Parts: sequence; structure tokens; C-alpha cells
Amino acid sequence: MTCGSCAARVQRVLAKTQGVAEAQVNLATARAQVTLERPVPAADLQARVAKIGYTLTPVAEVPPAAAEDDPEERARRSWRRRVLLVAPAAVFAVATMLAGPTLMEEWRWRLALFAVATLVQFGIGWPFLREAARRARRGSANMDTLIAVGTLAAYGFSVVQLVTGGMELYFETAILLIAFLTLGRYFEARARGRAGQAIRALLELGAKQARVLRDGAEVMVPVEQVTVGDLLRIRPGEKVPSTVRCWTGPARWTNPC
Repeated sequence: MTCGSCAARVQRVLAKTQGVAEAQVNLATARAQVTLERPVPAADLQARVAKIGYTLTPVAEVPPAAAEDDPEERARRSWRRRVLLVAPAAVFAVATMLAGPTLMEEWRWRLALFAVATLVQFGIGWPFLREAARRARRGSANMDTLIAVGTLAAYGFSVVQLVTGGMELYFETAILLIAFLTLGRYFEARARGRAGQAIRALLELGAKQARVLRDGAEVMVPVEQVTVGDLLRIRPGEKVPSTVRCWTGPARWTNPC
């Protein structure tokens, strides 16, 4: 998922699946939490999400990844490399704009601008084009569609002008658009990575085991095995291993503690 509309679309598709009571999709953590009314095979959810161009994998099947293999970290490094590569092209485009129309009469400069714009459009800007094409194949659109249409329009019109000898070239527009958007995606990937790390760290603070009283004895079990009706013993200083209802006085209950 690349933007909020992607997360909203996945959430909408999951929520409309028969047997699903509620679905919540978090863009920062790239996680979907699905509440079921009845048992629903994971394959059904995966198939519905695959139809709109995304991949759904049960959490239990995701192997623990090293820090260097984290998808968010890889995305941040990828966009950072693209920012460094597009920076000289952006400087070249600004210099072209400041030079004025006189410079556009030089055919060598025009060809140089065409070459730089082509590399930026189909090299640096390839992730935008790829995602826009993926969305188009499934009859949907997102922010990448808008970016692809805008930059390709400026680039395509400029190519026609270059071939026909026209003077209205907008190669620098396409270059600067992709440069600014690439920088924005880098900042977004960095912010998402930090937000995801903070959320995961917060989730890790929860208790991993529960002290359950069964047959008069205390048994330590994984928190996932705690069921309705279990009697828990929580000693001073321990974390509450589950959402519980706490007695606070006559006819008063709070949920949670």
C-alpha cells in the first residue's frame, strides 16, 4: 500500500466479505485486523484482496525478518537513493528554466534535456508508473495514477514538440514534479517506518503469558490461550495479560481495568 486510499480500499473489500463483521487496515504498520462473524478461510480473504492488486498474508505465516530485511527500511533506502539520483536532474531543470527561451533554440541543449527527462521519467519515476499501470489493469486509481498521468502528459507533449520543431518544451516540468514527489515519498517512508516501529514497540509491551488458575493450581499459558471464564491471578507489578472486567464497587464494573 502506498497511500491512504490504498488502505481504505483494502479495508472496504475485506469488510464486504461474507462472514466478516469488521475490518481495520493500518497503513503505518501494513496490518489488517479482521473480526469474523463465522469461520472464514484465509484463502477467501486473500483472493478478494488479490483481485484489487494487493497481497494478504496471515501474521502466523510471516517469518521474523532481520532489521536489514524490513520492508519499511528497504522502502526508505530505495526512495533515498532515488532522491540522490534525481537531485542533479532537478538542478539541471531549474537551470534550464532560469536560462529562458533563448537556450531552447540550441538543439544540443534540447536533446540533453530530452535525455535527462527520459531517464527521470522512466528510471526514477518507474515506481509511480508501475503502480499506476497495476491500478489501471484492475479498473481503479490512486495517487500514483495522478502522478503518472501528469508527468507523462508533460513528457509526451514535449516529445511531440521536439520532433516537430516546436519551442514549447515541458521536460523540466516532468523532471521537477518527479523530483519533488520522490522527495515526498522518501519523507513519507521515513515517517511510516518510525510510526510502525513505535506501534510495534508499544504492542511488545503487552504480557506474553498469563497465570491461570486451573484445578487449584497456577498454570502459565500463552496469552492467546486465555478464554472466557478463565480465572487469572495477577501479582503486584505484573502486566494484565488480557482485557478483563474489574470490580470497582457495588454493581459497578469497568472494562478494562
